[in-house]
Amino acid sequence: MMIQTTKRHIISALLLTCFTLPLTAATEPACIMAGGCVRPDPIMPKEKSAPAEPLELSASAPDRHIVVPGDTLWGLAALFLKQPYRWPELWQLNRHEIKNPHRIYPGQVVYLDRSGATPRLRIGNPLEGNDASTVKLSPKVLATDNRSAIPAIPPKAIEPFLARPLVIEAGALDQAARIIATQEDRVVVGAGNTVYATGIGDTATVWQVYRPGRSLIDPENQQILGHEAFYLGAARLIRPGEPATLEILNSTQEIGL
Repeated sequence: MMIQTTKRHIISALLLTCFTLPLTAATEPACIMAGGCVRPDPIMPKEKSAPAEPLELSASAPDRHIVVPGDTLWGLAALFLKQPYRWPELWQLNRHEIKNPHRIYPGQVVYLDRSGATPRLRIGNPLEGNDASTVKLSPKVLATDNRSAIPAIPPKAIEPFLARPLVIEAGALDQAARIIATQEDRVVVGAGNTVYATGIGDTATVWQVYRPGRSLIDPENQQILGHEAFYLGAARLIRPGEPATLEILNSTQEIGL
C-alpha cells in the first residue's frame, strides 16, 4: 500500500510540473521574429543627442504641389528639401493633419507652410473625387489703390446715345408745355438756340424736350392707354412768361415745331 501511494504522488508531481512550466513561460514577454524569438533589450536611460540641424528648403521649393500618379515620398521630399532623406521630419511636423504620409492620393494638394520657425507640409482639398476634406474659408477684404482704377465714362460722352424712352398718360399730352416759335423763324434748332414755349410757368428752370410718338391702344377695347414720347434734348428757362423764353442746352435729335 505504501509503494502504490508513493507512485501516485510521483505521477501527480510530474503532471503538475508539465502544466506549470508552460504557464510560467507565458508570463515572459512575447515576440515573433524571423529566426526565432529574441528578448527585447532592457530599457536604458535615453542618451542626450545633439540638436538636429534645421530643415533646409530646396531653392526651387514650390508653395504647393498637386499629387499626381507616380509621386513618392522621396520624390516629394526632394522637391521641397535639400536633404531628401530627412523627409520623415518634414511630414511629422504636422502629424495632427497628416496622419499617414503613405496615404496621400492623386489630386490632393500639398502645401508648404513657411510661417513657422521650421517648414512643414499640410494637405489641402483634392481637386476631384469624393475623398475631399473640408476646408473652412473666412471672408477677406481686398484693398486696392483707387488711383489705378479705370476712370468712369463722363455722362456727357454717352448722353447723346441714351434713348430715355417715356410714356405719357392719356390726356396729359394736351396739358404739356409746347414750343410755339423759334428765334429768327428757324424750322430746326439745336444747342445754343432760343425757343419760345407756353405752359412753362416758373416752377422749374431746366426742362426736357420730347416729341410725341404713336398712341398705345388697348387691343381689347381699343382705348388709348398713353402716348410714346421721344427724347430730343434739354432746355433752360431764361425768362418766364407767356410765352416763356428758353435756351436749348443740348440735343440728341433736331428740335422743330
